[in-house]
Amino acid sequence: MPTMPRLRSLSVLLALGLLASGGASAQDNYPSKPIQLISSQGVGGGVDALLRAIGQGLSERTGHGFTVDARPGANGLLATNACANAKPDGYTVCLVNTQFVLLPFLQTKPTYDPIKDFEPVTHIVTASLALAVQKNVPARTLPELIAYSKANPGKLNYISLGAANPVDLGIELLMRQHGVDWKAIPYRGAADSTLAFHSGDVQLMFITSLNVMAAVANGSGTMLFVTGNKRLPKSPVPTLAETGFPNAAIGGIWFALIAPPGTPKPLREKLAREIAEVLKRPDVLIRAEETGYELVGNTPDQFGAFLVKERSQAGPLLAGKQKIN
Repeated sequence: MPTMPRLRSLSVLLALGLLASGGASAQDNYPSKPIQLISSQGVGGGVDALLRAIGQGLSERTGHGFTVDARPGANGLLATNACANAKPDGYTVCLVNTQFVLLPFLQTKPTYDPIKDFEPVTHIVTASLALAVQKNVPARTLPELIAYSKANPGKLNYISLGAANPVDLGIELLMRQHGVDWKAIPYRGAADSTLAFHSGDVQLMFITSLNVMAAVANGSGTMLFVTGNKRLPKSPVPTLAETGFPNAAIGGIWFALIAPPGTPKPLREKLAREIAEVLKRPDVLIRAEETGYELVGNTPDQFGAFLVKERSQAGPLLAGKQKIN
């Protein structure tokens, strides 16, 4: 009888050892098939191109990459809802951005908790944003745009990607800072936004720098500033601080991967490591530098801590803002 507790302890240790070895085996074989990436971004934008480049890099490293399922709209809820209901086996992840943290603060009854209801994978990139004005508007600098807007209240409109989208928040902060009034025109993503800007249906575009550069490349308009601490390479466009109207609350937009609740941490850690290695590729680094992308590629724990910090900062920023439902 005295030996039974020891035998029981040995049995427990043996079982734990077998579980650990089984978990290691599963991680070693992961991924053994393509990973479905549910994206909150539309097809054709700069981030979509980066995702596909990462998927190609993963395929070269592991034999399997991403199949991208684009579900833009509804302030990111189409993507996050699909991710929340997916099987937590490591073969479904979801691309989210800053909006993922902002949205619950703007809902009367929040539909999810960004910290508790999903599993962090990795922070991929933070993209600088840029403001462009359509060529038919007589303004080629931010001070000129502010002066024209005040002289013509309500005349200008801008591309809106949703009330909880960080680009909309940036526009609102600009309007509040300078006492101007621009009208929001809703669009689903970068591709249809660019078409609207080209056609002159909207006068102001404030989205990722890469998409704004593409929108003005044919002469449709002029970039007025970029967010961040430095200019884009080979570009004369000033930073927001250099315009003489700095605003610390207006920054870039981050993009990251989350996984369904219950997705094993070892799988998330391995995927994060593989993505971090892909982000070190010279072609990816050069492309990021040219487009104002700051590549990150951190661990699930680091990204989880980042989410906690982002949420703590978003609360005061959105206090008193009108709820969207």
